Order: sequence, then structure tokens, then C-alpha cells
Amino acid sequence: MAGDPNSDDYYKVLGVQRDASEKDIATAYKKAAIKWHPDKNPTNKDKAEANFKKVSEAYEVLSNAEKKEVYDRVGKAGLEGGGGGGPGGFPGGMGGGRGMSFSEAEMMFQSFFGGQDPFSMFEGHPGMGRGRRGSGGGPQIFFDGMGGGGPFGGMGGMGGMGGPFGGMHGMGGRGGAQMPKQQYPNRPDVIPQGTPVILRGLQSAAAQNGKTGTIKDYDVHKERYQVKLSDSDTLAVKIANVLQQVQVQITGVESKPEFNGNKGKVIGFDESSNRYQVQLADGRAIALQSVNLVFSENTRVQIQGLSKQELNGKWGKIASFEDAAGRYVVEISRDQSFKLKPENCRL
Repeated sequence: MAGDPNSDDYYKVLGVQRDASEKDIATAYKKAAIKWHPDKNPTNKDKAEANFKKVSEAYEVLSNAEKKEVYDRVGKAGLEGGGGGGPGGFPGGMGGGRGMSFSEAEMMFQSFFGGQDPFSMFEGHPGMGRGRRGSGGGPQIFFDGMGGGGPFGGMGGMGGMGGPFGGMHGMGGRGGAQMPKQQYPNRPDVIPQGTPVILRGLQSAAAQNGKTGTIKDYDVHKERYQVKLSDSDTLAVKIANVLQQVQVQITGVESKPEFNGNKGKVIGFDESSNRYQVQLADGRAIALQSVNLVFSENTRVQIQGLSKQELNGKWGKIASFEDAAGRYVVEISRDQSFKLKPENCRL
């Protein structure tokens, strides 16, 4: 069914049934948020902004299992401060039911799309530039404020806000109980928590490319990593938008044999030459192909260039490197691993 932003029922706002799955709710929000984003409605921005905030508020509640349970039981009253929570209610409110500001809705929108440009398919239409606007006018990216410097800074905790903001701290919330934190997944296709990374390939947040940060969390539903940058900002990005700064050992360089055996750290990757930039212990940086590098164990790599097409594109964990054979043992699941050449593995 079609969504109705003017409805007082969050399910009807997004146009989903009450038994809709998380995926259905996320899909409905994606369509509605793009449809009503003010940048897509340059001739009717006031109405679009109002509807954009309504669909964002609906998604914030329905994408959060705890809020959704309260809403299903007692409606919006259970989400408002001190109102109708009933048994097991949450002091201070759950964050929904009081309306959402444009900056909050925009931040949710940007986080949902993980730094990608949701409007790339509409380029060339009036008013559809890549810059996202803030509540004060000109282009603005709402990825900052995690440490008190942005529109949410200094306003308290997250207040149990779920959906695309789950696990992000220090953002001015709307009061209420904290959601129990989901355990970080221990999977061969998920980059480990705490891994240093460099951002790359971002479109709508291109200014962030090249910045360094650390993997802090992972949303298994949206397949987004929460990356805490060195300047205290936090971004939600896809795996394609991070380059792991892993330790490597140099090998097989015939033109400069003196480099062989040295260890270093990956600090960049050049797509055009297919070479990694590696910083040595003495500070020098050299560009090398994957065949001249041995990635450290537990590094996550993407499989490429195999004749077995169904494996290409999958991510796995380096369990070991067999020197004699010159092959990595890469696990893609608990019971499935493959021996792969270095050129068939990329960060």
C-alpha cells in the first residue's frame, strides 16, 4: 500500500503492514525518504520537508525493536515523556511521538545511505545537486557532532534511538532508556572492531575521503560500519568505502631486492595502477602490487579474478599464508576455506 505521511499511524505513514519485516520497513523508508527529500522537491520544499520528517520519525520507531513493541502496545503515548508507558514503560520517553527536526531526519537519511549519493540516479534534474542542505540553508553534511560539535552535541545520550543510529554515542538524544548494545559480529566477512581504516570512494561526502579512523561498530541489517574518525566525527559506510590499514611484509620485489623482508603498513591504494601504498618503518612510502605483499593473518580480503565466478566478490578472513605454495588460506565461513593466490585477494 502507498504511504501516507499525513496519517497518525506510523505503519500507514510508511505504507507497510503491521507484520512487516525489518527489510520491508527499511525498503519503505528508503523509497519514502527519497520521494519526500526537499532536494528532490525544489518547487515545494516546505511540504516535502514536513513529510520527510514524518517518514523519518516513523522509521525511527518502527526500525527499533524496543520502541516498536511499545508503540504496538500503547501507541505514541508510550513514546512521549511520562505518557502512557504502562508496565515496563521507559522513564523520560522513548524518543518517538514528539516530532523530529530536519537536521535529525537528514542525519538519519545520510547514515542510512552510508555516505553514498542516493540522488545519483536523479542527476540532471533541477535542484538535485549532490550537496545536502541543513536547516539553515546552504549545503551541509550532517556527519559531525559526535563529540559535541554538531547539531546533536552536548544534548545528552542517545536515549535508545535505534535504526541507523544504533550504537552511536554522544549524539544529543531525546531522553529515555538505552538500547542493549548488540554484540559485534565475529564473522570472516566482517572487518574486526578496532581495525584502523582509511575512507575512500565516498560520493556525497567526498570531502571525507582519505581521512583515517577506526571501526567502532557494524550494523548487520544495513551492512554499514560505524567509523570513528581521528577528528572525532563518525560515519556509517559500506565495506567498499574503507581501506584497512593492515600490516604487510614485502616479498618478491626483483627491481629493489633490498625491500624484501621489510614490514610496513598499508596507507593507500591506487585503482589506476592497482598498487598499494605501503609505509615502511623508516617513514618511506612505496607502491607495490598485491603479489609483492603478504597481508597479516585475520585481515579481511575480497576475492577477485577466479574462474569460479560465484566466489568473486565474497569477503573472507586470511587464516594463514603458505610460503612454499605462495597461497593464502582464506576462510569465507566456519566450514569453508580456499587457497588463493595473492592477486586473487584485495583489501
